[in-house]
Amino acid sequence: NATGRGRYVDPDCGNPAFGVPILAHYLIDDTGDDALEVDNYSAATACGRPGNFDSSGALLNNNVQQINLFVRAEHNFSDSLRVNAELGYTRARYDDVDQWGDNASRNWVLQQFTYGSEYALPAAHPGLVRAKEQAVAHGGAFGMGSAAIYAIGETLPFLGEMSAFNDNDIFRAAFGVEGDINANWSWLLDTSASYSEVRNGARDQVLDRYPFAISGLGGPDCNRTSADSVAGMGSCYYYNPFMSAALPNAASLQTDLSQTGLDNNQKMLEWLTPLRVDNFEGEFFTFDARITGQVGELAGGPIGLAFGAAYREEEVGRDADAMVNAGEMATLGVFNDFRGKQQVDSLYFEMALPVHEDVNVQVAGRQENYKGGFSQFSPKIAGLWTPTDQLTLRASWGTSFKGPSVSHVAAETIFTGMGPGGVTVDGTRYGAMGSSASFIYISQPNPAILPQTSENISFGVDFAFHEFLDIPMLTDRIQAGFSLVSINLEDLIVSTTANNVLSQCYVRTAAGTPVTQNGMSSGSLMYPIVGPAGNKCVGTVVENIPALVFDVDGDGVLDTTRNNIATLRNAPVNIGYVSTEWLDVHATMRFDTRWGAVTFSPSATFALKYDFPVGDVGGRDGLCPPPEGVCSAIGRQLGRGFNGVTSMPHWQGVFPVTLNVANNNFRVVARYRDALNQAYEDMNVNSSSYDTWEHEKGQLTLDFNWSYSFSQGSTVAFSILNLFATEPPEQGSERFNRRRREMGLQFRHSFDSN
Repeated sequence: NATGRGRYVDPDCGNPAFGVPILAHYLIDDTGDDALEVDNYSAATACGRPGNFDSSGALLNNNVQQINLFVRAEHNFSDSLRVNAELGYTRARYDDVDQWGDNASRNWVLQQFTYGSEYALPAAHPGLVRAKEQAVAHGGAFGMGSAAIYAIGETLPFLGEMSAFNDNDIFRAAFGVEGDINANWSWLLDTSASYSEVRNGARDQVLDRYPFAISGLGGPDCNRTSADSVAGMGSCYYYNPFMSAALPNAASLQTDLSQTGLDNNQKMLEWLTPLRVDNFEGEFFTFDARITGQVGELAGGPIGLAFGAAYREEEVGRDADAMVNAGEMATLGVFNDFRGKQQVDSLYFEMALPVHEDVNVQVAGRQENYKGGFSQFSPKIAGLWTPTDQLTLRASWGTSFKGPSVSHVAAETIFTGMGPGGVTVDGTRYGAMGSSASFIYISQPNPAILPQTSENISFGVDFAFHEFLDIPMLTDRIQAGFSLVSINLEDLIVSTTANNVLSQCYVRTAAGTPVTQNGMSSGSLMYPIVGPAGNKCVGTVVENIPALVFDVDGDGVLDTTRNNIATLRNAPVNIGYVSTEWLDVHATMRFDTRWGAVTFSPSATFALKYDFPVGDVGGRDGLCPPPEGVCSAIGRQLGRGFNGVTSMPHWQGVFPVTLNVANNNFRVVARYRDALNQAYEDMNVNSSSYDTWEHEKGQLTLDFNWSYSFSQGSTVAFSILNLFATEPPEQGSERFNRRRREMGLQFRHSFDSN
């Protein structure tokens, strides 16, 4: 990257030394609607893997050590009094591996060029020297000439791997006592307490060490204050972020510039990218008292009744790494330590009403009270009618709610947020090529926040109709059914992201046009300074230190310089609604064939409605049809600025087929998830209609499983997941399977003589 205004492809992208198919990478042109592979450096605009496949999450844990201890005791003092107790402890130690391209090795919070010239690669950097030898134009395009070159990369170098860890400890104790009042009534008291601790060690680069590392003065033993220290020699090493560091012969290249050639010294990497260790703790306590029995009788039988009271207490906390607390890391910025507690008591009841031998009705309700906050009552009524052996009708209505978490109401949390890369106003994209400002984003607790509520309505039909079909080999009923479900969410609880808040805060002209740092649409967005007491936009100081003021030009506008990590305060809020409707269909059929018994059980879910108001989001004015401004998320890959709304495919389904032959069991499962469109600019039309919605590629995967049971109680099984190694669609949603073909072999034996 040249001073934030142009990007250059690594000349070693596509080097055959990396192998095929995934590691090879390709020189591509992605300036148009489709990414095209090109055969030379000068024609390339990006470096990518086939289909933009991302191996994120595919790396398995290594050296897992796990201990599970569980003890349960029961004792009957009499036929009407019983007690039980449980003790459990789980200890897990995962020797993880952080690698280039996975979730742990992320891009920097701010791109390197925003930190200043000391973060630019020196002209004598061996990786840069090789790049210019491979491609003379590297760093010289866009009329930049000899502009400073910055590495825009991840925490770990290309194909790099470093050790990490994850330690989990969970302790749980439970005690219960129950008894009978008489033949129809019983009582129960239950209590439990649990404690959990998670220590996570992940790799992250130290900001202040990076300039030394790219200048050849990296490493724990390099004397950076001595005039006798030579870059890349002795105990001083270069950090090479280029792909050339992963070449098989990297250590023997450019040796006249560095004793390690283009390779990265391991001790230097440990110094530059140490483990950051964060501790998370949680405590949970519950108590439940319940009475159940029968009271009265209806035409279909006795009335069942249950009622009781419950209490729960939850406490969570985080002790972040000291370097993270101080904002010294590249990918996290600043995190704080926090701890908060939440206490809830509740009353509940449930009644089973057999009003007729073919009709059953269930009525229930629960009242929950949050200490120091709100209370909520949630009723439910459901009915089941079986007029014939073949037909079942079911329906339900109820309300539910989701209370705010401890972090919402009791704990102040610090994150480092980034300003949006750009916003679109009246068809023009502003800020897309500029840098994104960084802020200490403080999410303050909001004790007055309301619960997120929903109204839920469903109606379903199940039917067995094999008697109406002439299928001789049918051995069981063909059962099919559907459910229509409506869920309307109100007062969504949203921990508003920094991007969402800042998208409403950028400086505008009187005409509403965004103001950028260089006066052109490509420049960085600007943010107004409202003072440290403001609850939106940007504060003028960090931690109230008056010397750290970010209005560099004195014009009342935040300037994007290296030290512009200003404060941005916000709190969880209740926003808008989401109105949804769904159609679920399912069937089960079993046939006897010449090969054996075959079972086919398809199921699918169709999104009929997923509407939400766009809300007050900068740059989204007029996005959805006026005057209501209601959008549909069906088929959309929604990104920043749509807090509280989930991307939703038109439909998705699972289609399993099972064949049983003697002791063999074969199972094939096809799964399909429909496409998600990244473009949302056309949401002002009926985006749930295929007539106006551009249908992109979905994903179909196939899984295969085989198992064989031996007569002596042993079983062997073989499985292939994602049989054809189907890649996820290019829109990159986490809703799609991002793992390629996986195979497994398992042997099990039971010593149970029964």
